[in-house]
Amino acid sequence: MLNECGKALFKPWLSVPNVVLVLAVIFTVSLLNLTSSELASWVQSVGSIAAIWGAFSISNRQTKIQEAQRIAEEVQKKGRLRGILIYLADKHLVKTKLLKDAVQQEYFGSDTIGPYLEAKFHLEWPSHLEALKAIDINGLEPLEVGVVIDMQVATQFALDVCNRLGKDWEPAGDREESDIERLMHFRKEAKANFRYLLDEAARSQSIV
Repeated sequence: MLNECGKALFKPWLSVPNVVLVLAVIFTVSLLNLTSSELASWVQSVGSIAAIWGAFSISNRQTKIQEAQRIAEEVQKKGRLRGILIYLADKHLVKTKLLKDAVQQEYFGSDTIGPYLEAKFHLEWPSHLEALKAIDINGLEPLEVGVVIDMQVATQFALDVCNRLGKDWEPAGDREESDIERLMHFRKEAKANFRYLLDEAARSQSIV
């Protein structure tokens, strides 16, 4: 019994044109009134040609099957990588909002930095940055690479801000005002990037 791979290799040969061609060759040879030695030579020649053609066809078929498998694996890998990127972009969006809200409300007189630090939100940024650095950008589209870079820059800035919270952070300081503006920018950027990733994932699914 042939396995599925064997069936796939021999299936193209079991076509009506091929069967008709073989019958035509047999009929033509039978009309030539050849001696047994001549007939044997003809059979040997035809068999050699058929063997060469068969080997070429099987090899070509195997190459196509391997290429299809490679493409399928590449699509699966890219989809998994995009899923990880969307997950991190979602987390990045939430973390950026929490930090932006904490320092912005503190600027307007609310005690929000204390609760932010007590909830240990500031300790999540280092692992977030490491996760972003671990992404293999070679498997991403150019714009997706830009998204990763944007998140890395924003995360590094968030780390710098968190290192000053509760130490030398002055809600009304000039540097703090600039930091709040940058966090607001990173927040908008995070929303746009997350929306872009979702749209790209939906587009890829529709193509597949």
